[in-house]
Amino acid sequence: PSRYNDNKKRAEWLGTEDTEPKLNRKGGTGLEDIAVEAPITGLVVEICVSVGDEIAAGDLLVVIESMKMENEILSEYDGAVKEILIRPNQHIAQDDPMITLTLS
Repeated sequence: PSRYNDNKKRAEWLGTEDTEPKLNRKGGTGLEDIAVEAPITGLVVEICVSVGDEIAAGDLLVVIESMKMENEILSEYDGAVKEILIRPNQHIAQDDPMITLTLS
């Protein structure tokens, strides 16, 4: 029998439970800014938004190539693009901040 009773515990042990972009919340009043971080190490192929763009949850933000596969990074929130911290053809590491969003 496995040492792990369910897949979640096993995923936590393996460090694979979080495959979505990581979000850092910064405290404050009113509208909240979050940083969308790279979920994987790779090469920025395309940035699909511009500063000031209004976005909805599910909108495509960035395409990252990793291990010869293109990975689409989607927004989890509605808001506006405040800052873009990456550029095309840039190598990024997992957890590097890519885009700052202001939530609406």
